[in-house]
Amino acid sequence: MPSDGRTLVIAATDAVIFLDTVTGETTRTLKKPAHIVTLSSDGKWLGTSRHHYRSVLRTAERGEAATRFEFGTKVIFSPDARWMALSTGGEVRVHKMELPLQTAYPLIQLGGETAYNPPLEFSPDSRMFAVPFNRMQVRLYETSTGRVLATLTPSHPAPIMGGSALEFTADGQWLLAAKNDGETVSWHLPVIRAELAKQGLNWTDPE
Repeated sequence: MPSDGRTLVIAATDAVIFLDTVTGETTRTLKKPAHIVTLSSDGKWLGTSRHHYRSVLRTAERGEAATRFEFGTKVIFSPDARWMALSTGGEVRVHKMELPLQTAYPLIQLGGETAYNPPLEFSPDSRMFAVPFNRMQVRLYETSTGRVLATLTPSHPAPIMGGSALEFTADGQWLLAAKNDGETVSWHLPVIRAELAKQGLNWTDPE
């Protein structure tokens, strides 16, 4: 959703609908097929996905295709609209939102048996993102470099669910993960960072 918080995009199978959340009115309709749609916070880009078709990066204004991705790719924009992550199968690719698109660093290969479309979530300040590394563990990566910051393991390991199973709190202090055993776990990131610092492993803040 754009930074003004007023625009909601809806994937309506054969169209993408823009809705003003204050007035409830439809502001724009793009005749572009989509079962899943994401909108960058600056309102410039759309990521559309449709079952059995390739995912597409589109301009939000006209719906023009800027580039296409392989089937099953999940498109995620960072809150600051500077980055885009592509999650598919056991791989994650991160791009700067500049055309022509180029990967910011080598792809991240997830380990073990991963979900076909593993969840990925950026922190509110966009400095890091979380993704299940091997379904049982969650890894935090530095967005600008792809560096591993921490590997988080639930006290009672079970596969992390797909979809939107990962969520940072709005203040960026906590990371939540839903597991398929019905349990939701939470990690207090300042505490984890402090514990890592004791071992000389504290991550540094990006400039």
